[in-house]
Amino acid sequence: MSIRVHGLKLQPDMTVDADGAIWFAGAKLANLAAEFGTPLYVVNENTIRYNCRRYKQAVAGYPRNFTIAYASKAFLCQAMCRIIAAEGLRLDVVSLGELHTAITSNFPAERIIFHGVNRSCYELESALRQGVGRIVVDNFFELEKLAQLTSKLHLEANLLIRLASGVEADTHEYVQTSLLDSKFGFNLSDLPHVFALAATQPHLRIRGLHSHTGSQIQTLDPFAENLRILLRLFATWRERVPELKELNIGGGLGCYYTADDQPLSIEAYIAGIIATAEETCHELDV
Repeated sequence: MSIRVHGLKLQPDMTVDADGAIWFAGAKLANLAAEFGTPLYVVNENTIRYNCRRYKQAVAGYPRNFTIAYASKAFLCQAMCRIIAAEGLRLDVVSLGELHTAITSNFPAERIIFHGVNRSCYELESALRQGVGRIVVDNFFELEKLAQLTSKLHLEANLLIRLASGVEADTHEYVQTSLLDSKFGFNLSDLPHVFALAATQPHLRIRGLHSHTGSQIQTLDPFAENLRILLRLFATWRERVPELKELNIGGGLGCYYTADDQPLSIEAYIAGIIATAEETCHELDV
């Protein structure tokens, strides 16, 4: 059995032999399929660690604080949690199941960022009790739930406020997440009301702002515009909300699916983000 390659971009540990069969990290995929059956997902730890380190190296010389998070919706199991922990990254989770996987893998709770849509009180309470580092909130209903839960539990919630920035990315409509009519995020006009509500709650701490533009984005422009919007908001509110220290600019860097795809490299993406941040911070004097 051999696998013919059509438009496949090989990863560092992938080769194709003279018969057209793919070898991955020293293993012939046809043999793995014969042994384990199909469909079969094969994950190369070396490639995962290599990409984690490319991100870390790309930001290594940046003087401001900069952290990187792995989005567990891409793939998560306990082994993956241990790899991400060892590489020093944070971890995005979007469900109680993903949170449970992380916690039972001994992933540091303070490095977990808990996203999600319409989470139950049970899910939010579990996150609070586990001491997750950041809870991302994108609607008033959840903000009010957290106010009630933190008061009942006498626990602090460190929040990131997710915003629909209005940036339109050149990607499929189903994976655009920052449009003004998106279900993901407060409208920008809601922000004064968000801060006003949080100010009345002794256990809510708004640590930063967040906006995620979308997925499979292959140009820098949407990322840069999204960052500019967040920085302008930060400049507007930082003196009135002293705890506001962080911007989470999301992810969505495109990857290679077909021969027509030309995604940015990790290095080009990070360089563009840093250049945009420095230019905008200089303009805003922040």
